[in-house]
Amino acid sequence: MLAGDANAVHLWRVSFTPSPVVGRDDANVLDHAERRAAARFRFDEDRQRYTSSHIALRRILARYLGVAASGVAFAKDPNGKPCLADDRAEPDIRFNLSHCRRLALIAVAWRREVGVDVEAITPDAADLRLAARRFAPREIAALQALPDAARHAAFFRIWTRKEAYLKAVGQGLSIPLDSVDTTSDIIEPADSETAHRSSRWSLHSFEVGHDCAAAVSIQGAAAHIRGFDWR
Repeated sequence: MLAGDANAVHLWRVSFTPSPVVGRDDANVLDHAERRAAARFRFDEDRQRYTSSHIALRRILARYLGVAASGVAFAKDPNGKPCLADDRAEPDIRFNLSHCRRLALIAVAWRREVGVDVEAITPDAADLRLAARRFAPREIAALQALPDAARHAAFFRIWTRKEAYLKAVGQGLSIPLDSVDTTSDIIEPADSETAHRSSRWSLHSFEVGHDCAAAVSIQGAAAHIRGFDWR
């Protein structure tokens, strides 16, 4: 489906309202590594959320691959970013998953890296002192220029854009957070010798409801983003 429109990015929303409940038959599609990861969660709700989001990821990717959900095989790239195993029928499909208390988002792209992030907007976490340590100078200035009432949403808009970009490039905390400026919708390559700066990246913020902020980062020019609700 994606191969026919290489410029498309599909964004799937998986709601956890009401709280996710996972049946035994559903959980059987997970592999050993996923079950082991789920078992490490201390609280049942966190375990159910992880399990539900990964079941949805498998079922969604299975549609693109034309295989059973249990037959989707995962691997990790050299940076540790999850990807499809090399022996899949469509190795050019790239994906990324993020979840918070209320929902999960799954981004699927064709032949270009993608990262997605969703965060519950919690006013107590929108701290200018944290921004001063983690945000780029222009991001801090933009926050400081806003009234208090607008600052919480703006904080999480910046945070999700930054996280989506870091997940897309797949280098995580090896990139200093304050070196990534998300005030523009395009992050241009700044240094050809620096891996995470060697490509052009586009950023998109969007509404997902449930008092959450969300963003997606896509390798290359802006893409045609199509949204779907997973049922």
